[in-house]
Amino acid sequence: MSENKPAPVAWRDVDLDGMCEAFSRCIEAQHHKDSPFHSPINADAMTALRILRGLLPAMKALAAPALVAQQLTDAQIDKAARTLAAAMDYPWEYMPAKGRDEMRKHARAVIAAATGQEGGKNHG
Repeated sequence: MSENKPAPVAWRDVDLDGMCEAFSRCIEAQHHKDSPFHSPINADAMTALRILRGLLPAMKALAAPALVAQQLTDAQIDKAARTLAAAMDYPWEYMPAKGRDEMRKHARAVIAAATGQEGGKNHG
């Protein structure tokens, strides 16, 4: 796996909030029973659930790298398009408006591909 591209996460398509609620219901259902979730194991399970809930925002962010491309400003896309044009040895200053629009489109596609966004596969 490339150093620049994050590894896919196992929970990308998992309903994390729903999983936490289901876990909570299981703990509550077993709370007063003589079972594997009986105290002190129940307390450990509740601690694990609190930790998981605390990690949810970071886990969701890791599972949605495609949002990066959607959150870029027009100025950032413009800068990426200029960099792409320079790499192709086509000075931005001499590029017609239609060419600049195409270069912006290509820059968005490259960013989408780099972040795992579906639109990066076929932008044409």
